[in-house]
Amino acid sequence: MGFSHAEDLDLSKEKFTDWETSVESQFGQDNMRPGYYKAYLEGRNNAGLDELRSVIKEFPRDKYDTYEVRAGMSASDFYDRGTKLQRNGFKRVALQVFIDGSGTARYQAVWVKPKAVIDEQTPSKD
Repeated sequence: MGFSHAEDLDLSKEKFTDWETSVESQFGQDNMRPGYYKAYLEGRNNAGLDELRSVIKEFPRDKYDTYEVRAGMSASDFYDRGTKLQRNGFKRVALQVFIDGSGTARYQAVWVKPKAVIDEQTPSKD
């Protein structure tokens, strides 16, 4: 049982990687093909083993400057990190929560930072 939300993302089964341990998932993140990112992460408790899978997409650099992907966060870590990122202009676009083997809620989230919008109405200082 868990919660999931993804903004404008196809979450059909064939879009996901295989289930991985957190170590395997981190290795995949560290060795991601340039220009791609984990647009969505999903976790589960599989007979006491926490596993993750993800949807990997090309990062839309035309819309966003950067992103942050986190998995396995506690509720307090999720809220602390989310607050800090939002204060710095990031927007959360994906969230999934599952209950691990110890009964703790674990949060997976993706945040993106939209490109700055230039106000065409602002007069130039020329």
